[in-house]
Amino acid sequence: MIHIEKNKTTNLTKNRIIFLFICVLIAICLLIFRLAWVQVINADEYRDRAIRQQKGDVPIEAKRGTIYDRTGKPLAASVMSYNVWVRPQQVRNEYKGAKLEDLSEKISSITGDDKEDILGVLKSKAPLLKMTQYLEKRQLDKVKDLKIPSIQVAEASRRSYPMGDFASHLLGSVNNENQGRSGLELQYDKYLSGVAGRWIRSGDVHGDPLTFGSESYFEAEDGLNVVTTIDEVLQHYLETSIRNGFKQYKPESIQAVVMDPKTGDVLAMATVPSFNPNKPTVPASKEDRESFAKLSDKEKTDYLSKLWTNPVVSSVYEPGSTIKTITISAALEEKLTSPDDHFYCGGSVAVADRVIHCYNNNAHGDQTLGMALANSCNIAMVALERRLGGEKFYKYLDLFGLTEKTGIDLPGEAYPLVPPLESVTEITRANVAFGQGFAVTPIEMCQALSAIGNEGVLLKPRVVKELTDQNGNVVKKFPVQVKKKVLSKATTEETIAAMEMMVQKHGGTVAIPGVRIAGKTGSAEKPINGVYSNKIFGSMICLAPAEDPKLAIVIMADAPAPGLFGITTAGPMIKEFFEKAFPYMGIEPHLTDEEKEKLNKTQKTVPTVAGKTIGEAKQILGNAGVNYIIVEDPGDDSVTIKAQHPQPGNKISDIEKVYLYLN
Repeated sequence: MIHIEKNKTTNLTKNRIIFLFICVLIAICLLIFRLAWVQVINADEYRDRAIRQQKGDVPIEAKRGTIYDRTGKPLAASVMSYNVWVRPQQVRNEYKGAKLEDLSEKISSITGDDKEDILGVLKSKAPLLKMTQYLEKRQLDKVKDLKIPSIQVAEASRRSYPMGDFASHLLGSVNNENQGRSGLELQYDKYLSGVAGRWIRSGDVHGDPLTFGSESYFEAEDGLNVVTTIDEVLQHYLETSIRNGFKQYKPESIQAVVMDPKTGDVLAMATVPSFNPNKPTVPASKEDRESFAKLSDKEKTDYLSKLWTNPVVSSVYEPGSTIKTITISAALEEKLTSPDDHFYCGGSVAVADRVIHCYNNNAHGDQTLGMALANSCNIAMVALERRLGGEKFYKYLDLFGLTEKTGIDLPGEAYPLVPPLESVTEITRANVAFGQGFAVTPIEMCQALSAIGNEGVLLKPRVVKELTDQNGNVVKKFPVQVKKKVLSKATTEETIAAMEMMVQKHGGTVAIPGVRIAGKTGSAEKPINGVYSNKIFGSMICLAPAEDPKLAIVIMADAPAPGLFGITTAGPMIKEFFEKAFPYMGIEPHLTDEEKEKLNKTQKTVPTVAGKTIGEAKQILGNAGVNYIIVEDPGDDSVTIKAQHPQPGNKISDIEKVYLYLN
């Protein structure tokens, strides 16, 4: 009996051992199968995962090139900053749940980034992500104080516009990836951006370097510098004049452009309202910011797109009577009229089945060609268009570049809106001859004006003259480009003489004592939804000095306050610009002794304040009776002024200001 129990126990033990052996054997087989699966079948996938985990590939941003004015003053530059990269999984190992949200909030308070954006990065499954970018050193130090595990820091360049909204539509701005978004930043992005480098290093799961790991550093190739044709001083003068006009005449906007008619160089280009490219997605005023916050995402996109668009090249307007300079020059060139020719204006003329009236419904009576332009006589222009005929008239619109884009080196240029000759009616041609029924951009009008100031040679407008490397060596030049010969020298002289007559008779708002100025004003009804409204485009074009034009200027006020016209809006703004620009450019007035004495009594000499503290400068300028503006005033009178404009010794009027710069 005992023997039987012993055999039963022995058999049970053996069975258990066999069972365990089979289990172990199965486990070993499974492990072998799993090992084979990992090391053979899925070897490539796990190898890639290991490499991704061990390899840190951090982009090294290239330094974006600087944008300079024609004299070498920086208008847009890149400053050193820092990007912070994280390994989200390692952060989540130490910060879970509410702690992760609390960390995101702390980072947000330091960097200014949205808390939810940071939290989204930290919750990501990606092995390595950029958490924040373009931090200053003080911000980086605060982030480091949080002791976030496995962060990596890479130097980066942040775009800076030292003069705020200065030339903002022309310069444009960059996006969060430091890529050009508008203006010159977009047009020349491929040159400015350079080539990014890479920092590739081996690290463990915590991001710490491996003992036998490899490391490769591919240095970034910095972008090229863009040297523009813009003159920073003339740009300041132009912006000041149109901003004063914006406050006084209350238009929806003002566009202005100044060119050198002998080269096609754009010396200044400005628009108000403007924006600050340092914060391009933030409206300038408090009211606009509050309204912007209430918009839908699509409405915000549309708002910003319109805000960044440069209307000098991208928006069209009806030029009104300024186009009459083109009409008379075409007739003069074709020898269908002369300066001694006479025109009779009875106040209206029948064209087809319509009656066209002169601009004020008054009859000008008998007048010469020059007086017809000075009087802005529609009836005389209709007579000249009839002499030319449709084909010849349109030929000159084409020769002056008013039927196509200028090709200026800025993005988003608009086509002019000119009715095609084959479908145009007699009444439409008559309207076009005195400036209604078609539309051009301000840059197209300035290009045409410059041809008159350049002895009839049409030049392509340019904003950039060359590209340079970081050592200042010229890499690429953009030469002056001649498009075509439009008029003879004799015709341009006769046209300019007629434009001078206009300024002498009606241009008191733009005339400068001692300087010959040729100009023409324009006031055209503004179409809204295809119907002409009671709003106008008030504009003026000028060449100065008339005997040897160095400046061609177009200013257009879009829908100024009721009762205002081109001569009462654009005219005073051009005069304010000329008063500052002429002394700067060495354009000396030829004054009588009486005129000189009167002018000296009203002007003040700019004293020296650069190198002084703000408090000292205020006292010096106050004693001299000179107005001033402190650019980015810190509110601390002990701060030293680094530069001033205008320079000491220059004469300025009561409406002008001295700009004080702290950088």
